[in-house]
Amino acid sequence: MNKLLADENFPMASVDLLKGKQFDVVSILRSYPGISDEEVVHLANREQRLILTFDRDFGLLIFRGGLIPIQGVFYFRLSKFYPSQPGEIVVDLLRRENFHSENAITVIEENFIRQKKF
Repeated sequence: MNKLLADENFPMASVDLLKGKQFDVVSILRSYPGISDEEVVHLANREQRLILTFDRDFGLLIFRGGLIPIQGVFYFRLSKFYPSQPGEIVVDLLRRENFHSENAITVIEENFIRQKKF
C-alpha cells in the first residue's frame, strides 16, 4: 500500500476520500501547516511517502535544486475540478498494475498524464 503525503494545497475532500479507501495519507495542512517545500520533501523521504501537490515549485526543487523525493511526486495541473477528483485520480493511478511513481514526477492535467524520471 502506498504511503501518501498531501501538500497544503491538496484538497481535504481528496485526503478524506483517500483515507476512506484505506490509504495511509498524512496531510501537511492538518499535521504540519506552514512547513517549507524542502521540509515536505525531507518528511516524505523519512516516511517513504509519495507527495501529492498542486505546487509547481517541486519541479524546481527536483531538477534545479537536486532535492529528490524518492517515492515521487504527483503534480496536479487541473484548472477546474471538484474537491474529491484529485483523490479519485490518485486511486486510479496507484491501482494500475504497471504504474510506478518512484523517482518520477507525474504531471496530471485535465486530458493528459506524463511522467519525467529523475
